[in-house]
Amino acid sequence: PISSTRLRALIVSGKLSAAQRLLGRPFSLMADVIKGSGRGRSLGYPTANLRLGPDILPPHGVYAVRVGVKGKIQCGVANLGVRPTFKDKGSAVHLEVHIFDSHQNLYGQTLEVHFIKKIRNERVFKTPQDLVRQIGADECRARSIL
Repeated sequence: PISSTRLRALIVSGKLSAAQRLLGRPFSLMADVIKGSGRGRSLGYPTANLRLGPDILPPHGVYAVRVGVKGKIQCGVANLGVRPTFKDKGSAVHLEVHIFDSHQNLYGQTLEVHFIKKIRNERVFKTPQDLVRQIGADECRARSIL
């Protein structure tokens, strides 16, 4: 039998490979797409902003993900955290997903996000251009992982 306490501890501590071995699949969560500020789109990386519930979450950071959209699995990169570069008001945790090669309107859809591997910790960038360069590198890394 799988211990739910052990599984939660593995996810919260970022030990996603160990959690996957216990689950027999990658850790995932389901969330609805909500309207965001449009910042990702303006930076050239449109994102689906997801409404997080009281889910167990892995540590803040950037992840290679697979996303279930309308019964189809697509690859992408996700940021889980507080978006420190833009100093958003409050310290609410956000999950935003950039799905590769996709321009779908996902507002109101429920997505299942499978966390495959953490790419890096969330961090502050001096300029939006520095962030865009890093997102490009994150995308390349995620594509090679997936």
